[in-house]
Amino acid sequence: MDGQATVARWGDGDRRWFLNAWSTIAVDAAATGGTLDVVTQALPAGYAPPGHRHTARDEVLVVVRGEVHLTCEGQRWLLGPGGVAHIPRGAAHAIAVSLADPADVVFVSSPAGLAGLIGDLGHVVADGDDPRPTAPDLAALAAAGARHDLLLDEPGAAAR
Repeated sequence: MDGQATVARWGDGDRRWFLNAWSTIAVDAAATGGTLDVVTQALPAGYAPPGHRHTARDEVLVVVRGEVHLTCEGQRWLLGPGGVAHIPRGAAHAIAVSLADPADVVFVSSPAGLAGLIGDLGHVVADGDDPRPTAPDLAALAAAGARHDLLLDEPGAAAR
């Protein structure tokens, strides 16, 4: 980190297919000295990755387009465009995109970590290729999560 700003537009960065959604690492740990990273995601309608928690980092979720249901430690919110949520470290949380429309979101994690997880598990897809959704490999996700501060929760843990 050299005191220089890092600027990215939507879609700029390392684009990967991660858990059946397009994820782009817009700002990585190297650019911020590890203080944070920024990932943009284009999420399909009905998208609902496994609930989880982070013991060593906070997350901020910003909804750019669409509607995202957030459950965090038993509380529920519906976030539309411009909606922002802070998810503190240690909090069980899950998201689900509305069934009606896709959503575009921005995740900021501090300290950095989400980009590393996506870099490990996300697949680079050639231009023009259309990846097909597959069931998530929970064992691989748990193993990568152990390296990147992501602990999978039992189903429904975020709702408790």
